[in-house]
Parts: sequence; C-alpha cells; structure tokens
Amino acid sequence: MIGQFGVGFYSAYLVAEKVSVVSKHNEDETYLWESSAGGTFVVTRVEDPTVKRGTKIILKLKEDQKQFLEERTIKDLVKKHSEFISFPISLQVEKTTTREVTESDDDGVERPEKKKKKVTEVGFVWELQNKQKPIWMREPKEVEASEYSAFYKAISNDWEDHLAVKHFSVEGQLEFTALLFCPKRAPFDMFETSKKKNNIKLYVKRVFIMDNCEDLVPEWLTFLKGIVDSEDLPLNISRQHLQQDKILKVIRKNIVKKAIEMFEELTANAADYKIFYEQFAKNLKLGVHDHENAQNRSKLADLLRYHSTQSGDELTSLKDYVTRMKEGQKNIYYIAGESKAALEKSPFLEQCAKKGFEVLYMTDPMDEYAMQQLRDYEDKKFVCLSKEGFKLEETEDEAKEHERQRAEFQAVCTFFKSTLGDKVGKVVLSSRLSSSPCVLVTGEFGWSANMERIMKA
Repeated sequence: MIGQFGVGFYSAYLVAEKVSVVSKHNEDETYLWESSAGGTFVVTRVEDPTVKRGTKIILKLKEDQKQFLEERTIKDLVKKHSEFISFPISLQVEKTTTREVTESDDDGVERPEKKKKKVTEVGFVWELQNKQKPIWMREPKEVEASEYSAFYKAISNDWEDHLAVKHFSVEGQLEFTALLFCPKRAPFDMFETSKKKNNIKLYVKRVFIMDNCEDLVPEWLTFLKGIVDSEDLPLNISRQHLQQDKILKVIRKNIVKKAIEMFEELTANAADYKIFYEQFAKNLKLGVHDHENAQNRSKLADLLRYHSTQSGDELTSLKDYVTRMKEGQKNIYYIAGESKAALEKSPFLEQCAKKGFEVLYMTDPMDEYAMQQLRDYEDKKFVCLSKEGFKLEETEDEAKEHERQRAEFQAVCTFFKSTLGDKVGKVVLSSRLSSSPCVLVTGEFGWSANMERIMKA
C-alpha cells in the first residue's frame, strides 16, 4: 500500500492532521491504522461493513486546508494529475434531479383532471472522473486527425492547428510513449532564457509529474509541444534526480531522433516545409551548433535551406546544391552578409561567377555559428569567400600564370603593406577578383565582417 518509500502516502500529512486507513484482505480480518504524524501510530482490529475487501483512507483535514473538500478543487486535482491513469477514480457529487408528479386529493387517489407539478430532489451519486483514455496510448492509426488537433489545442492553448505530429513508442530496455507536435508559429519568447519552458509534459504510468521538465529536450527543440509517458521512471522522482537520470537521457536522445524524422517528413510537402523553415530555421541551426548533437548534424544539414546565386527567389537545399556542382568543383562556396540584395553586389562573387560556381547566401546571424560546426557536407568542404585561404580550383596553366603574377607584383604588395602598417595583417595578390581592384578579407580563423557586425550590434 505504501510503496517503495512511502513518500506519496506521507504527503497526506501536508493537508491532514490525522490519517486513518481501514484495510481488509479477502481471507483475513479488518484492521484500522491511525496516526496523527506524531511519530506513533495505532493498529486495531475493527468491524467495518463498508470495507468488504480492499482499503479505505480517511483524512481529517487541517483547518487551513478545507479547500480540498470542495468538489471543484478535487475535480481539478484529478484532472491535472490522474486524468489518464488506468484505475477508475470516482467522486461522490451532489446531484439535483427534477421530476413531474401528479397532484392528488387528501384521500390519496389520483384523478385525470389534476395538474402535474415538478418536484426537485437532491441526492448523491458516484461520478467517474477519468473517463478519457489517453490519446497517446492508442495506436496512431486509430487516432483521427481531428482528435490530434483537439488534444494539441488543449495542451498548448493554441487556436491554430499543429503543423506536424509524431506519435511513437519505444520498447526494449526501457519503455515510453511520446506524442510530439510542431506548431505553425514560433513563440515570440522562444529564445528568452529566463522563461521556463513548459511545452513537454512528463507523465509516469499515466500520472502527471511535471510540465516544465527542461531536460526532456535540448534548447533548440523547446518549441515542440507534447507529452512523454514513461513506464520506467519512479513516480516520486525529483527535479534534481531527473537531471542525472540515465533513463531520461535515453528518452531525450529518442525524442531528438523522432523530432528530426518529423521535420524530414515535412519536406515532402513544399508548402508545409516553407512554413516550418520560416519559423524554425534558427532552431535547426542551433541544433547544428549544439556540441551534444554531433551525431545528428548531417541529418540537420539536409534540412537547411539557402538562397544562392542560382536559386532565384526560391531556397535551395545543400543536396540540390551538390547535384548542380560544376565538374572539377570540390568545395561548397558561401558568403555571409546582412541581406541577399547586399550580397549580390559583393566583389567576392566575381571569380565564382566567372567560373559558373554557385554560391550560397547566408543572411541569418545563426548561419556562421552553424558553419563553425558543420565544416563539410557529403565530403564537400564549406568555404567562405570572404575569408583568407579561399582558392578556386584552377588548371595547371592558370596556376602557373598566377604564380608569375605574384612574383611580378610582390614589390607592389610590399609597398602597400609598409604604407598601411598594422592596419592590415598582410597584402597579397589574389585570384579571387576579376574586375574589382582590391578587397579586404578576414583571417582564416577570425570573424568575418558580417560576424563582427553582429557581435557589435
């Protein structure tokens, strides 16, 4: 009855000054256990005809806890914590009924001409509180789209339908079921670190535990809504234990995996994925930058979209970029800046344009953070046009000509370096330009001009 530690049972004393437990085994006597939490208890054998088999618990509430006798309070508590448990929970509620009776004379004989009157009767009935079977415990193929929609709106307080849903179970060394929803809009305070994230509700065996378990999902996935129901976590687990719990870490890993699957499924519908990417592109890039998420970087890279010198007004994927690469092109070229319009005028594009190499435009401040971790894609290295070390693929004849030009203009470079002094790191002859006379570049491991602009903002 008390369980492993008795924490749940003794929590009764938070509201009660005395607890009485009447318990009867089917083949034994009835016993009464009583205690006022003073360190002692009394067990006596009793006769209680109301308990033929099982257990009855009676709480004598403290004077300042009488609100727990109110019907509305009890219903709200059951709904919040135990609405979905498999055992029936019934509450004795006051029921008012009205029925019609025919008026009779004093002799007690009813006559047809007599009028009927309404009689109101007040009684008590047992009312089942947890009628609803948890939607996540049903087979996904049995759940209607309208049911998912209604459940999403109930847990998220969103007036719009969700954009995507992922309903799955994991079985094996541990068991849990999860129902994840991707909303259509990003919350306005999504990246506000001081705000508690309460989008994923944690249940243990259908009992609600908490709605702000921040360790269930990484920071970049906190926009997801849904529930996780574990069969293995203890009911009385604390927030501190959750942070160290190995089971939770496995659950978190699986949630990330399934969330990415949900995003991949969205790509099948261009219109839906456009909505998703407009709202949550920054989250994907944070996921790429996340040091704990290295094993999923390639999958997230498949989800990234960019404007490019060849995509027009549409966004292109990295996979499509690779399929369009010119013969002899070994790298993926990109340039970062404030806007697509500004980048289109950049002199850094000149040589790539001359050779017909496509260049990705990265205009989101998160792009360069992502590139710090996403160094290559399908064995193609990412190369920033505005950084030192950029070198286009060239033929043997082109290489010889550039070497000749470097020797010819070495004196000019030395002159400019001595004139500019410490204002520049070095002055070199470059093959990255075709019509512009010169350009400033960033050191290979330094911030780009765009990143410096962002950091100063």
